[in-house]
Amino acid sequence: HSVRTDTECTVTGLLTHHYYHVRVRQLCLQPELNSLPAITPSPVGTRPLPADPPLLLTVGDIKKDSILFSWVPGNPGDCVFSSWIVQWQSHLDETGWMYANCSASE
Repeated sequence: HSVRTDTECTVTGLLTHHYYHVRVRQLCLQPELNSLPAITPSPVGTRPLPADPPLLLTVGDIKKDSILFSWVPGNPGDCVFSSWIVQWQSHLDETGWMYANCSASE
C-alpha cells in the first residue's frame, strides 16, 4: 500500500516556459469511493516565468497636448528589468500603436 501521507509529487518532463493545469485524486481500493479531483485554479508555469502585466494603470495630469500615466510594476517573475515601453493609439483610428517618448514627470 502507498502511504496516505505521501502528499507531494514532482511532475517531470514538462516543457520550459509552458503552462499546465494539475489535478490530484485520492484512489481507493473500492473505485466507487475515489475522491473527486482537486485542480489548480489557474495554470501553473514552468520557468523562466514572464513578468506579470503592470497594475493600476492610472490617469494623472491632463494637459492640452499630453496626459500623464502611472502604474505599479507587476510581479517580475524571472524577468531582469530592462525598460518600460509605453504605446498609445487614438480611439478613432485603430491603424496602429505609436510609441510614446516618455520623459520624467515635470
